[in-house]
Amino acid sequence: MYKRMFRGLLGVQALKSFSGQYYEIEVNNCDSAPCLNGAVCQNDVNRYDCFCPDGFEGLNCEINFDECTYGFCKSNSTCLDLIVDYICICPLGFTDKNCSMDIDECAFKPCKNGGYCQDLIGEFYCSCLPGYTGQFCEVIMDDCLSQPCGPQSICKDELDGYLCFCAPGFIGNNCEIEVDECLSDPCHNSATCVDHLNAFSCLCYDGFQGTTCEINVNECHSSPCTHNATCIDFINGYECICLPGFTGARCETDIDECASFPCKNGATCIDQPGNYFCQCVAPFKDHSSVFPVPRPSAETQLLQDQNASIMTLLEHERTVDLCHEIDETNHLADRKEETLRGSNCEFRPCEASNPCENGAVCIEEMDLDTFPLGFQCQCTKGFAGPRCEINVNECSSNPCLHGYCYDIVDSFYCLCNPGYAGPKCDQDIDDCIINACDHNSTCMDLHLSYQCVCLPGWEGTFCEYESNECNPEPCKNNGTCTDLFNSYQCTCTAGWTGSQCNEDINECDPDPCLNGGTCYESVVQGHFICLCPPFYTGDSCQQRYNPCDPHYNPCVNNSTCLAQVDGIPLCVCKKGFEGAYCEIDTDECISHPCWNHGLCVDGVNSYRCSCQHGFSGSQCEVDINECSSRPCKNNATCLDLINRFSCNCTPGYYGSLCELDIDECEVLSCLHEGSCLNKLGGYQCLCLPGFTGNRCEVNIDECISVPCLNNGSCIDDINSFKCHCKSGFIGTNCETNADECLSEPCLHGSCIDHIDGYRCTCEAGWTSFRCEINVNECESAPCINGGSCQDLVSAFVCICLSGYTGAFCEVDIDVCSEPSLNSTLCFNGGICVDGPGRTFYCRNQAV
Repeated sequence: MYKRMFRGLLGVQALKSFSGQYYEIEVNNCDSAPCLNGAVCQNDVNRYDCFCPDGFEGLNCEINFDECTYGFCKSNSTCLDLIVDYICICPLGFTDKNCSMDIDECAFKPCKNGGYCQDLIGEFYCSCLPGYTGQFCEVIMDDCLSQPCGPQSICKDELDGYLCFCAPGFIGNNCEIEVDECLSDPCHNSATCVDHLNAFSCLCYDGFQGTTCEINVNECHSSPCTHNATCIDFINGYECICLPGFTGARCETDIDECASFPCKNGATCIDQPGNYFCQCVAPFKDHSSVFPVPRPSAETQLLQDQNASIMTLLEHERTVDLCHEIDETNHLADRKEETLRGSNCEFRPCEASNPCENGAVCIEEMDLDTFPLGFQCQCTKGFAGPRCEINVNECSSNPCLHGYCYDIVDSFYCLCNPGYAGPKCDQDIDDCIINACDHNSTCMDLHLSYQCVCLPGWEGTFCEYESNECNPEPCKNNGTCTDLFNSYQCTCTAGWTGSQCNEDINECDPDPCLNGGTCYESVVQGHFICLCPPFYTGDSCQQRYNPCDPHYNPCVNNSTCLAQVDGIPLCVCKKGFEGAYCEIDTDECISHPCWNHGLCVDGVNSYRCSCQHGFSGSQCEVDINECSSRPCKNNATCLDLINRFSCNCTPGYYGSLCELDIDECEVLSCLHEGSCLNKLGGYQCLCLPGFTGNRCEVNIDECISVPCLNNGSCIDDINSFKCHCKSGFIGTNCETNADECLSEPCLHGSCIDHIDGYRCTCEAGWTSFRCEINVNECESAPCINGGSCQDLVSAFVCICLSGYTGAFCEVDIDVCSEPSLNSTLCFNGGICVDGPGRTFYCRNQAV
């Protein structure tokens, strides 16, 4: 189709309309084929007219018109000029001939887990449900990343929340409360409990020891009682029960047994420590002169006190005379020498009452040097000590591996932690003994739980569900997945093939583009794009066109289309638009007007802010106050956060909304045997007399009377105080002013003592705080006329230049008056006139 006609005006020199001798022959100017590119040439007088085909212009139709100048291509796409056609290379997110159609990226439902898809220009945005995040809402938010349970406890992430498994020693929703192990009052015998992390320690009173001060210190352990006396242990003290013949607090005094004249028949009594010796006279003889009398046990002593008459009878039957007649010697010779005990030696050591405790067997011993008590105790299993009085602690070796050890006689008992069993809590309970694993899955034992290992094709906590192999979305490029047992099958979308739809089909293989067009695969799968030569258009470059025709005009938004000689359309934009085809509306989002990470969506000469959760307003500038509804109970303080809130509970309440009252009497206890009374939001301790404070923890303060003088600090102690004195004071009550001059700090002066300091009165010529600096008398420059000053102690000396003298070099010496020089300074009768220093000049006598 020929739409343009260009006329060539031909001058006489350029073309001739006639020829021949008489110019009788008309010349056809089209014979030279001046019209190019298939244009039609029409001859005329002295000229010719070229009727150009579509896509060309110029006098000879030599110019290919650029259809891209019309701006057909929208959305900031790239235009490629063809012959009577153009092709638009679209950016991501646009399609069709002129790239004017916005691709709906949400059509493929890219947002997972219920996320809402918002279609944008060339992209999309997923608004995720609570508990999910990521570009596609594919990531389950791990609320444990911020360590809400603390660094030592275990955090288990759950959908839109978390669950804390507290470390030993902590409780609370977030394991934020440290357990006070002293609340159960574990320390015995009025000891003071000091709380530690998951532990406690006891400060015992004098006389007690052990982890919980449960052991009464045995003051008898050091054997304070002398002469084989029996020591009875008390709390922070002891008492000595002396053997007969000794007395005193420690049985250190020997009683004179001969004072009662015990020897009969004229024998001589010789007193010895704790006993006596009878020296017999004939015809009497000593059978057993020395009768050691070991001390009876406390139990035997009590029995003796209650049965005095029985002991007297035993004494009569078993006591022998100290001196016997000679004819009775043979009768007594076969008797074994006996070690007797009791006030009258009527009992053996193991008779009357067994001194050994806890069922031990008492065995008499005759070797009193090794066994001074006359017996030893054969202990039953589980007991030890001289009298088998100590229960052996079988828990001291920590035999319970995963539990708490309770000591019993000759054994121990383990209270196992959850998940453990056995005499020593060393066996992890097999939780797979009873399990719900289905479909021949394998049960794997864990601690306090188990895990089912499923066979291929099954899933679920107990392998109860058939696996959906389509769940990981194995089909690529929007292929449709059909689940099979332990397998799947992909139905591919246009443009894709292969078992997973991951092989791209080359749509340009059959070369579908006409008229010399170049084929390119489209970004839309299953399609191709033909890059047509100038002035050709169509999906297959099958149609010629004019770029400014209404059907092809690329200029939008009421812009003006002008066709250029290269076939590219030129768009003259209206105010407010820009781009090659005036397709670009001014982007108001360039200035980032949306606050708080709001998403800016550009409109026509406007914009819209899509706010993040927790913000509102035209520019997302308003932080939504989740505390406005006053969700926190019981006067709790509501802390507004981004898209949520947090309640800071008042003391005595807990819970996410502080709606629960804490029974402080369950987790706290009143000290020093005070009674706990629970109240709403708190508790009250009813203290015993002598204590006060919220938990009866305050002892009487001896510092109330202000015993420390001179502003000393009083430190209260149990039934006493200690003064921390201010600098410059010493003494128990800070009553003595410390003499800082004792160390003789002043080097060249006398020291005057002050409170917390001293002052030095310096000798002449010395200065500074300790009189250690020599005063520099030369500092004031006393020497004049160029004299040098030399500093001394409390003085100075001036070394004058030649021609000067005096203490300060203030006297100028008259050199002319010196006898030795006057006759030689000036010649020919000249008069010497003195100048500064050693200078002079000569004056003529006639002057």
